[in-house]
Parts: sequence; structure tokens; C-alpha cells
Amino acid sequence: MSLFTIAGRKEMKNFFLQLAQYNDDILSVILVGSGSVGFTDELSDLDFCVVINNDENLEKTMNYIQDGIRKHSPIIAFQQMLHRGLQVYILDNYLEIDIGYVTIDRVYARRGRWNVLFDRVGTVNNDMEKSWKQNLNDNRGKTFSVNIDEALAEYAGEIWHPLFCATVAIRRGEFWRAIGEMDMARNILIELKGLRHSLETKRYRDVDRFPADELVAIHKSMPTCLSSEKMTEALCHLVEAIYDELEAHCKKYIIIDRKQVKEYISYIL
Repeated sequence: MSLFTIAGRKEMKNFFLQLAQYNDDILSVILVGSGSVGFTDELSDLDFCVVINNDENLEKTMNYIQDGIRKHSPIIAFQQMLHRGLQVYILDNYLEIDIGYVTIDRVYARRGRWNVLFDRVGTVNNDMEKSWKQNLNDNRGKTFSVNIDEALAEYAGEIWHPLFCATVAIRRGEFWRAIGEMDMARNILIELKGLRHSLETKRYRDVDRFPADELVAIHKSMPTCLSSEKMTEALCHLVEAIYDELEAHCKKYIIIDRKQVKEYISYIL
């Protein structure tokens, strides 16, 4: 079987929508992710949120959808996580279909891209818009609850430690450990930027949407080879990128400042 095509993906989307509309327990289907805005490219998968009437019908509805998809298309992998209200399908043409289930009283926009494909009750899109505005206000676009001040204080307060550890590792010639420590610091930097830009950074989902100059600064912090010289060069770029972010947006939470980190690096290396 060959890889799925754009036409095949569209046909599967239309089939799923028709399948869902025949079930009275399903009140709405929402296309989420890149598909809701026209798909990123020909490799994008299908992500749906199925809105049902109540919890009692969750398993029955999930089984209904599973039976329908199995009759329509060969499946090479399937996972059903009832406790999470989630199904994952891999069809034999390698099209991935992720389906989340939620009751009508819990409709909530976890990310900023969706398209309500049908809605029996007429309120779903409004609920999505309201919840997304609330998410931006409370969690800066994250898919989980975030106390912004606590997060900034934690990240700004701990980021110096992997920088110090990376410095020592480079001095000892432990380059893979140094890479790991630098990755930890870089991930904190990316989390900070994600909060500021209201972008999701889990698994680097929206990192490519950071401003170009910020991506260039992050790129410079990636060592090009495992040598003391190149590792030190990358570490210094990482320090600059980190403290540019900290000093501009959460200066009050800094514990070890830029000058002190650079001084430590100069002593060790």
C-alpha cells in the first residue's frame, strides 16, 4: 500500500464526518490542528475532537466510531485510551487519525486552531472561542494550567545550574554530558519564549513559529562538533540567548546573573 494522498485524506475526513452525523450521541465534530486551517502540507494527519452528550455514552460512542472506521479502511495500529477519551488509528496507507472525545459541558480549546465541522446545539464554536481567550489570559496558550509568575520564577531561578554543569563537563572532556546539560538549559529558554509568545512548546510543537531572529540565536547555541572549542562557542551563544530573554522579560527572578555566569565560564574554560 502506498502513502496516503491529499485526496485520500480528504475522503477520510468526509467519511468520518458522515459517520459521526449518523450517531445521535455525537453533538459536534471539531477538526483541530493544522487541518482546521488547510493542513500544513501533504503529510499532515487528521485530528478530531468529538463532542458527545454525556459521559455514560463515551465507551459506546468510541466503539461506534472504531467499528465504522474498521469497516471503511484497513488499520495497521490502533490504541484506545478510555480514561483519556482518546483513540489513535494508523491506517494501512499510514494516515494517522487522532480522535479526542469530550462531553458538551467540557468543550475547551486547548490550542488556537479549530474548525467546527458540524454542531447540533449551535454553541460549540462560541464555547471554543471563549475558552481560548481564557487560555491565552491564564496559560499563555499552553495545553495545561500554568501559574505564569511561578513558572517564570522557577525557570529563571534554575537555568544557571545546567550552564554551570555544562561548563564543567566541557572542561572534563565529557562532551555528551555537556550536550545534555545545554539541552536542559535550551529547553528552559524555549519554554520561556513559548510563554511570552503564547505558543505551545511541548515536543517543540510551535517553536518554528518563533520570530526569525530568536530562532537564529537558538541555532547558534547548537554545537557543530564535539570539541572543546566548538562546545564552548555554543555554550557562550546559549548564555547570551538565555540572558537576553531573562533580562528583557523576567529580570526580577534572576538568581545568577549574566556577568556571573560568564565569569564562571572564563574561570573554568
